[in-house]
Amino acid sequence: MQAPQAGVESQGYHAAKSLLKLADTVDVPHAGGPSKLVILTATGYGHERPDGTTVIPITALGP
Repeated sequence: MQAPQAGVESQGYHAAKSLLKLADTVDVPHAGGPSKLVILTATGYGHERPDGTTVIPITALGP
């Protein structure tokens, strides 16, 4: 997957890349795997990314 050039999509790409890298360091046999890889954003809309991460805007958490 190639990184977008600029803006929110680019930030989401880098956040997902970092989150996936962190998930790879989890000792799955000892701690179990992560149940969900979530990127919390200040703006935008919620969606599932093709890489398995989920984007959730903070406004979806309620008032």
